[in-house]
Amino acid sequence: MTELPESKGAYVLIASVAQTKRLAIGRLGEFIIIPGFYAYVGSACGHGGIRARVSHHLESITQPHWHIDYLLGLATPIEVWYTTWKVSSFAGRQSLRLSGWHQHLQYFITGFALGKISLA
Repeated sequence: MTELPESKGAYVLIASVAQTKRLAIGRLGEFIIIPGFYAYVGSACGHGGIRARVSHHLESITQPHWHIDYLLGLATPIEVWYTTWKVSSFAGRQSLRLSGWHQHLQYFITGFALGKISLA
């Protein structure tokens, strides 16, 4: 994680799911997660920036806080894409969206900032 910046910004965490699983995600309810790659878009505007937020996701699956923490209980993190564009978190997320990665989106889980992607 030391290669991730402590700057504020936005990120996309890519994770892989090997088997179909049923997943309860807090108040969002229950979802069927099918095998494939998933992309979670998040912002990191607090102390420690992107490094702290992503480190939390990768270390805190026993007590999930953010929606991605639930998924990481059954998924394998693959990589993180980020931007340190210094504007609002919404604009930072939009910069990632506009960068073209979303063209691989197969479906989106509403309210979760998570989508299944094709990395062909």
